Amino acid sequence: AWNDMAVPTLSSVEIADSGRYICTAPNTHGTVTREFALTVFAIPAIMNSSSVVNLPHGATVDLFCDARGYPDEPEMVWTDPLGSVLQSMASSDVGGDMAKLVRSVVNVSKTGTYTCGINGTNEERQIEIVAHLTIIFT
Repeated sequence: AWNDMAVPTLSSVEIADSGRYICTAPNTHGTVTREFALTVFAIPAIMNSSSVVNLPHGATVDLFCDARGYPDEPEMVWTDPLGSVLQSMASSDVGGDMAKLVRSVVNVSKTGTYTCGINGTNEERQIEIVAHLTIIFT
């Protein structure tokens, strides 16, 4: 019948399900195929980060913040206790599920609350992880 349709249903999709899908419709008069692309988005999210750090006076520490997202690599920004943006170093990799993995590191020596934020390109949202740095005078 003219109204016969095949409708695939994918439940609990993951990033690995992204790709090309082909629908083939054969009959006695020939075969028609259509190709469709599926992209599963993963909203940028922080996976791991530094927590409370205690240091001797005059020492410095690298605070880290790990995030992932797909298809866009998360853009990460560090701010200091006064809200000023800090220079950070970021390295990226591709995970087993094709997600973009980013580790952002900032070197600090002052006491206070440091914030690692993510600016996602798929959705406007800010995720904050806070690390407290306490200077110990010895």
